[in-house]
This record gives sequence, structure tokens and C-alpha cells, in this order.
Amino acid sequence: TRFRIRDAVTRCACAAADVQPLLLLLEDLHAAEADCLQVLAGVALAIRDVPAVIMATYRDVGAPANPACDQMLAELTRITASHERFALRGLNIQDVTQLLAMHTSEGIALRLREMALQKTGGNPLYLNELLALPVDRPLDADAAYELWALDKPESVRQLLARRIQLLSEPCRVLLSAAAVAGSTFSSRLLSRCRLASPATIAAALEEARAQRLLVRTATQPKDWRFSHGLVRETLYDALTPLERAHLHLTIARALEQAAIGQNDQPEAELARHYVRATPGPLQAQKVIEYLGLAARRSFDAYAFGEAAEHFAELCERLQLAEAQDDVALGTASLGAALAHGYCGKPDAARGYAGAALHCARRTQDALLIRNAVVVRCTLEPAYPPRPELVTLIDDALAALGDKGVGDEQPGARAELLAQRGFQHYILGNIAEQQADAHEALALARRANDQGALEQALKICSYAFANPWQEQQWQAAYEERIALARRKRDHFAEYDARRHRLEHLMQIGPPDELDAEFARLKSVIERLDTPSTRATLLRVQAGFAICRGDTAAAWQSAQQAYIEGHASTDPGTADAIAILQMGTLLGFRGEHTQVATQLSNGDVVAHNSLLIAGRVYVLCTTGQWSAARTQLQILSERDFAEIPRDMTYGLALSNLAISCMLLRDQQAARALRERLQPYAGRNVTALCYYSAGCASLHLGMLEASLGDWDAANACCATAVAMSHE
Repeated sequence: TRFRIRDAVTRCACAAADVQPLLLLLEDLHAAEADCLQVLAGVALAIRDVPAVIMATYRDVGAPANPACDQMLAELTRITASHERFALRGLNIQDVTQLLAMHTSEGIALRLREMALQKTGGNPLYLNELLALPVDRPLDADAAYELWALDKPESVRQLLARRIQLLSEPCRVLLSAAAVAGSTFSSRLLSRCRLASPATIAAALEEARAQRLLVRTATQPKDWRFSHGLVRETLYDALTPLERAHLHLTIARALEQAAIGQNDQPEAELARHYVRATPGPLQAQKVIEYLGLAARRSFDAYAFGEAAEHFAELCERLQLAEAQDDVALGTASLGAALAHGYCGKPDAARGYAGAALHCARRTQDALLIRNAVVVRCTLEPAYPPRPELVTLIDDALAALGDKGVGDEQPGARAELLAQRGFQHYILGNIAEQQADAHEALALARRANDQGALEQALKICSYAFANPWQEQQWQAAYEERIALARRKRDHFAEYDARRHRLEHLMQIGPPDELDAEFARLKSVIERLDTPSTRATLLRVQAGFAICRGDTAAAWQSAQQAYIEGHASTDPGTADAIAILQMGTLLGFRGEHTQVATQLSNGDVVAHNSLLIAGRVYVLCTTGQWSAARTQLQILSERDFAEIPRDMTYGLALSNLAISCMLLRDQQAARALRERLQPYAGRNVTALCYYSAGCASLHLGMLEASLGDWDAANACCATAVAMSHE
């Protein structure tokens, strides 16, 4: 019967190949019976001289042994040279990105590819099964992270479980312990756990490697990692809760033993294991200790996502402690607030800041109150202005005075004054802002407090960011850069270099601009937070607008708008990105799309750039009556309602264009006096965007007033700066 089947299959294949070349595709030879394999071998030999190819797949690991398959392959190798073997390996990072992009978008694929590769090892089957998991909303990056962290495809789980069952008992036991240890582990750690003899451990690890469940790490030859994250998760899920807790405790103690005499402890690993270990009073104390150390180490390394997780867990543990320590809880909440803010979770950040302030008030700890107020103010969006924050700072200053801390620690008072100065800046209270800035700077220098000095210099940079205090502005940001570099504080350096870049964009010389932008970009890449990424994208969009590369500018502005929404101050971020997109839409004559965004919302009502932008968009969309009404309201009050904030100069320039379009001479006269100090400078906002030389817009105002000689002179200055 076998020979008749072989002959029938051979005749059928040859007949088909006579019509056109033939491809026979067979899968899972490792599961075939001996008779079927012998038929296949006979057919393979019989069709060597016809235009036909047989492609067959089989598992060399992860499947029960099949001697008949091995014998058939060896026989083919012996009697014919017309066959080839190909080892199929996992997809690389580029392939994974391409596959993800087919199901989502390119941007989401770039964010998910590392996690997808780690979980699946590039196995296409596992990847497709992951993507097939049901979701209750569109598969964006956040949804995928949540889903893949909690769920695994059942088909993949069953497949991996069958592969694991084929291992020897000692190998399964060791792999289960390794799964508890983590995605990467060392043979030394397993030996310290005393789960088996060194020889048994070595044999078990080699068995798992031969089955491609483990691979050696590239950096440490004695360390191992699971070939797929799903392998580890399947092993871990198979353990009972009691087994997991016991193994976590065993591994935690082994890690502590290994760290004796070492400078660095694996705080994050120890915290993770003690959190999941068998509960007890000593374990609870160690959980709090190691979570605090791990959170601070992650924060100092700018790993804000990890820091946020550690601080959040620490807050939960402190709340569950028998004797609640409000100072410790408040301090941990402050860390959680900053970490969540930096990693793009502003709502959670403000929630933790509020909890920290609540703890501070309960304890009446003056320094904790100071820190909580400073963090709360730091995390609040700049717009719309919040007068209640000034009241909050005043209360904190009073608390410092009541406790006598203000005199003993002038640095604490200096930080609060700097924060109050910034709030006055947003509120447009120029005199109060200047007074607070100078007092904060004097106190910080007297206290020799570098943290307070950095905050005081920062508010001074904002206070001096105008043409009539240029030298003070330059001195402030230069001192901030030097101070940040001494402290190795990348956030402070980022903020100070941003001011330097803005100043260079305003006054030149142009040949320094590229070098300074490269320095700022280097700092931003080290931080890699939504706020700093949005800054980088907006700078790139502004430069692209200046170059006339509207396609690149539009892409950068759109990405900046997306990143800005995840920052702690989405309103200000939106203001710049919206105006950039509005400018680009204006180039294409498509103003209507951005008009709605420029006409609504609390941010627009208080941000100078969008107040001006709203008038401009009303003009360009043909809403002349509404635009004229808005401009008259502003000019009748001598433009006093335009806050002298970070976008003041650029706002004046935008209003100058509107004055010309509306031929409003009264507004042009009032605006000319305010814009005159900016003559000969480029107009920028937060170094995100350059609109050319202010002299051009002064020329428009002079033309609106009929002074053509003055208009010519202004435009000549603008042309000269443009050539530079």
C-alpha cells in the first residue's frame, strides 16, 4: 500500500510539474509517522528531474523526539546533494517594527517594538498571537503595554507548556526558580539559592539552552536570559502563590548575601523580591527600605518610568504600615509626583503632590511644607494663571517664619520666593516679580544653597528676558549653565541652555546657533521626557519654518503637539505648536482648521501668543469684523492686557501683521511704542519658533501709518538680518 501511495503521489506531482513549475509545502515533519516520511523520501527522489520543489518545515527542538524523521533526513543527505537546510531564527528589530506597523501605525510600532521583541524573541507566531489579543479600544502604545503585561495568548501558553513538559524534572525546577529571579539571571545566583548541586544546575541550564529556552547574555558569559519573555511568564504562572512567595524570599536572601562587601546593591531587584516574598514584619521593613533606595537611584539615573513605579509602590507600603510616618509618606509622595510628571503622567503627578501637601500640613513640618508647595507649583500648568498658588506660597512662607526656619535656612525661603516670583510673572505683576526675583537671589547667595540659587536664577532669567535688561539676562543663564554642570543636573542645564538658545536666536550671531542647538539636543536626549522631547521638536519645527521646509516643519510641529499633551504643562506646549501649525496652514491658505483651537479655552484667554494669534487667524479667515473688534479692545487699553510672558515679543509681531491687514492706525501707534525695543532682533518664543526680524513688523506698522521712509529703513534692517 505504501508503494502504491508513493507512486500515485509521484505521478500526480510529475503531471502537475509538466503544466507549470510545482511547489509542495509540508509543515511539522517532526510530528509525521514513519510510513508518511518514507513516502515523502521516495517522492523527493523520484521528482529530482522535473521542475518541482518540496519545502518542508520541522522542529529540531521543543518537540518529542522522532527517530524516523531524523533517519529520513540523514538518508536524503547521503543519497542526494539537491537539498538544502535553512535554520529559521526570530525576526530582528526592524522586522518586528515592520510587522507591528502593519497592525498599528509607524509611531506606535516604534514605541512597542522593544517590548514585543523581548516578550516573543521575534517569533512571528507569538507576535501575531499577541496582536490578536482582544482589546476594548484601538491598539495604541498604552493599551498594548497594559494588555501584554497582563495577558498572554492561550495558544502560545499551551505550546510553551508542552515544550516545558518535555524537559527533565531538575531542569523544570531550576527554570521555575530562574523565572522568579527575572528575565536575566546568573548561575551563581541559582547556586546561592541551594536548590541543587552546581553540577545539576550546570546540566539543567545546558539542557534548557539546547532546547532554545535559554540563551547566554552577550555582555556576561556566565549570565543567562530567557529566549522569549513569554517562556518566563509561562513558567512563573505555573507556580502556586505559595511557591512563588517562597522562591522570591529565597532569591532576595541570596542577593543580599551576594551584595555583602559590595559598593552597589541591586536595590530594585531586592525590592521586587521582598514585595512578593512570604509576608512578615522584617520583610515589610525591607520592602520600604529597598523601594526607597531603588526609587532614588532610578530617579538620579533619569529612569523616571522605573522611579515612578518604585515611588508609587513605596507610598502604598507606607500607607499600610502599622505606624504611619507622615514625613516619610510625604517625602515619598513628592518623589512620586516628580517622577510621574517627568515620565508624562501629569494628572497622577498632581495627585501625589496634593497628597504630599496634605501630609506636610498634618505634620506641620516647615521644610516638608516648603518642598510640597514648590513641587505643587512646578507641576501646575503655567496657563491659565492661578492666583491661589500665590496664596499657597504665602502660607508656606508664613509657616517657615512661625517655625523660625526662614531665618535659620534662608535657602528654603529663597526657593519659595522664586516660585512666587514666577507666579507673579504669569499673572503679569511685573513689580512683584522683580522684587521676589531679587530677594530670592540675595537669600540664595547668602545661604550658599545651590538648589535655591538655581531656582532664583531661573526666575531672574524670566524677569530679564527682554531687550532692556539684556546683560542681566545673559549673566543669569550663563551662571545657571555653570551651576548645573557643576551639580551634573541635566534638567537645570536643559532649562538654562534653552534660555541661551532663545537669546542667540534673538540677537545672533548666527554661526553660534547650530552649536548651541547641538548642545541643547544632547542634554534633551539624555533626559528623554515628553516635555523635553516636545521642546526639541518645536525647535526643529521653527528652524524648518525659517528654512522654508514646510513638510519637515509640519511633521515636527504635529509630533510636538502630541508630546506636549503628555507634559506637565500641555497648555503652553499647545500654544506654540498650534501657532506653528497655524502658520504652516496659512502658507497653504488653510486657516479654518486651526481657527477653532485659537478661539477657545482658558489657555488662549491668558497666553499672549494665542491672544495675538487669535486676531491674526480671524483676519486670515475673512472674519474682519470680529478681528477688528478684538484688536480695538486690545489697543484701547494700550495693549496692557498682553501679558509680558515668555511669548511677549512674538505676540507683538503677530499683532503688527493684524494691524496692517486691518489698516488700524490707532492700534499701530500704540503697538509701535511697545515693539520698538525689539528692533533689530529676531522675535522668538521660548526658543521654539522664529518669525524673522522685529524690524519687518515695525516696517509694517510704519507703512500702516503712512511713514514710508521709516518703513523702508525698517525693512532694510530686516533684509540685512535675513542675509545673516
